[in-house]
Amino acid sequence: MGLNPQGLPGIQKITTQYIPGDVGDLCNYNNPTLNNVTKELEALPPSSSKLKSVWTQIQDFIIKNALSVNVDYSPNVTGAAKDVKNLQNIPYVGGVLNYWMVSVPS
Repeated sequence: MGLNPQGLPGIQKITTQYIPGDVGDLCNYNNPTLNNVTKELEALPPSSSKLKSVWTQIQDFIIKNALSVNVDYSPNVTGAAKDVKNLQNIPYVGGVLNYWMVSVPS
């Protein structure tokens, strides 16, 4: 979400670009709805069952309000299996996985 939030952890993907007072909020964007939902997310513990639904609200808001315009498709896939094969990290800023080579036997 955003221009280049991939390297940032958790809520910083939002707060560094769309919340007033942060260095990444270059356009002085300020929306009470997004501010309130972000505060709600920040107050939730990592084990909260509500966490996913609040993240979804934030993502939907950003997409529906066109706060982020993605010019390429860069899938972020997470998974775990003992038999993953050919997982390769392409040397790049932050590291990029080569998903074209990964396989998981069925």
